[in-house]
Amino acid sequence: MSRIISILEMVLMLAFAWGLDYWVNLLRKGALANLNFIPMMWGIAAANLLIAVIWVYLAWLILRRNARSRWVSLAFLLVGLLFTFFVPLQMTVPHSFRDLLLFEQTRFLRLGIMGMIGFTSRFTLSAAYVCVLGGISLFAPNLSKGYRRFKVRSFVTRLF
Repeated sequence: MSRIISILEMVLMLAFAWGLDYWVNLLRKGALANLNFIPMMWGIAAANLLIAVIWVYLAWLILRRNARSRWVSLAFLLVGLLFTFFVPLQMTVPHSFRDLLLFEQTRFLRLGIMGMIGFTSRFTLSAAYVCVLGGISLFAPNLSKGYRRFKVRSFVTRLF
């Protein structure tokens, strides 16, 4: 059950980050229309603070509280890599292979990530965070038992 909860928490965090980016984009459009940038600045600061709190909460849930498994760690790693590198991958794929990769069917996702959100958005940074969290969860299994038992030497020997 905790595996399903972990995956659900990842999906909810990415959806919340996308919603924050959408809200900040609306604030930015309103600021440009009214030439009043103060609400936009407060909104960006609040969105950054909210996403940071969610990142810490997700790390605590995954690394300390939930029972971690390799499948959940791999899911975090792959989903994070997919959403972090989705737009560059779509841009570098040759045109002849785009039909095979469902290029037109993923147009709404590509335009949503690239057009509205951009590469430095909360969604893209959250996807990169999910990828890093999956990597840490996969390669450092001693973190769930406590920080005192975590040995840097065992972590380094597992990597190499």
